[in-house]
Formats: sequence, C-alpha cells, structure tokens
Amino acid sequence: MTKQYELKPRRTAEDWDAVEDENPLAKQMRTVQRRAEQVIRGYPPVCYLSGGAGLGKSFAILQAIRSTGATVIRAMPKNVRELEHFFERSNGTTPLIFEECDHLFNSTNSLNLLKIATDSAGPRSIEVYVAPKKRSESGSFKTIPLTAPTIIACNGDLSNDCVWPTACVPHIEALRSREQPLYIQGDHTARWEYATYLALRRRMLTKTETGIDVPLQVQNEAIQWFADTMWRQSEVSPRRLMKIVNVMMADHLEKKRVQRSGSVHDHRALGEDLEQFLLPQAGDLPLPPVVPAIFVSPKMPSSISRHAA
Repeated sequence: MTKQYELKPRRTAEDWDAVEDENPLAKQMRTVQRRAEQVIRGYPPVCYLSGGAGLGKSFAILQAIRSTGATVIRAMPKNVRELEHFFERSNGTTPLIFEECDHLFNSTNSLNLLKIATDSAGPRSIEVYVAPKKRSESGSFKTIPLTAPTIIACNGDLSNDCVWPTACVPHIEALRSREQPLYIQGDHTARWEYATYLALRRRMLTKTETGIDVPLQVQNEAIQWFADTMWRQSEVSPRRLMKIVNVMMADHLEKKRVQRSGSVHDHRALGEDLEQFLLPQAGDLPLPPVVPAIFVSPKMPSSISRHAA
C-alpha cells in the first residue's frame, strides 16, 4: 500500500517554492513538461500521457508550448477519421496535441493508425480513399503523412490493461513497446498542495475563465475554502480551484450589483453554489491544512501576509 504524502508546514514564500522539488505530483508534472517540450521539438516523436482528470496534464502541455514558442494543433479527435484529418492538417511537421483521448484507446482502428504513426521501421503514412464528387468520376487515393510530433493525453491508466477492451490490449501493448506512457498520479494531500502551490506562486487565480480580474480578497477566500474543505472535495486539482474562484467571483459581482440597486444580497447563495464541489460528510475527517493569506497587494503578488500556525 502506498504511503500517503505528508504535508509540511509552508510558512513563507520560500517554503511554497520548495513544493516544486518536494511534492511528488510537481515532480511528475516537471517530467511531463520536459517530455512534451522534447516531442514538440521533434524527438522523441510521440508522448503518451495518462492519469486522472484535473491533475494538470493540460497545464504542463501549455507550459511546454509556451516554452518552445512552437505553433501546434490542439484537438480532441473522436475517431480514426478525425485522427486522419488532423494528421493531414499537420502535413507531417506541425506538432499535434491530442487531449481527452480515452475513446481512441477503445478503438482498434484508431490504435492501428497510431501504431503506424509511431513505427520507425514502417512507412509512417497511409493511403486514404477519396470518393468521387460525381458518380461518373472515379475515386482516388491520397497519402497522409503520419510523421508529425504527437502528444496524446488521456485519463485512463495506459499501464493497466484491465481498464481497456480486451481486443485493444495487444495494440496498446505495441504502443507501449515503442514509447513508454507517462502515468501521472498523486494522493489527496499531494494534489491539494500542488494545486495550492500553483495558485500561490504562479498567480493562476488572477483572472476568471472569461478574463475578469479577480480581487485579492476573492483569491484568498477561494484558497482558504479549498483548504477548509479539502477532505470533502470530490476533485482536488488546479482546475477545481479555478472553478471555485469562478463561483466566488460570480457571487462577488452579484453583491456589487445588488448594492448599487439597493437590494438585499442572499448570503446563502454562495454556500449553496459551492456545495456542488463537496462530497457528503462521512464521519470524522482530518483537520484541514492551514494556509497563509496571499497577495498582500497587486505590487507584491508573491508575498505572504501571515504565517501558518
């Protein structure tokens, strides 16, 4: 049985910086970003990323794209035909980033195409029949190169054959023999600390999904609530923390609106909206971690205003 990651007191900005080297999930994400950068630059030719939803795979890929400055094609192909379409668009050179691709590993047709794309000893291209536009005309064939650098991310565990259809397992084994998938995992505490670290040290909560600036107070309240309810969270991830900020920001804007109109704000609304993120209370839970207040001022986004106990 894997031992649960033990949280350390994080009292200063320097303590939170140490998460990058001490947190097991942070280490894995560093590997993911490094591998993604290598693939985008052309070697190795492919990378498979697997692991639970919301752990930060997409964030690490985005960091790799920014780091390399490359133009890429990001997509979520649903079947082999869409795979062919995006490989054709790439023209064999533009890096492809395929995300949320669990269904591809449930399809022998899609897996066969991926095997061709990653077989260095094979043609790494396919001939696709093109139907004629008119009945009087003959069909033709076109060649689609499969040589584009490719990153494929899914939520299922590519190292566990039990989670995939029996017919697909030999194909997945063939893919693994060519490039070992990276499986990202982390227990509840490691996930919470990593998500909070990103919020504290990389300013991931400064804007809503629609680009609205988030006041410092709302950022603090979101992180505090995220800590207080950690053991009841259905998902502990950077994405979930951002969703909490969006809900709190909506309530914040509503407060300002009713104040201008002279109405009365419903103080129950925020708590009821946040309940969507929580699992039912089940017995005694461990005490939540203590987090410092952050973002003392916009000029000092990395400062921490009070020490954790």
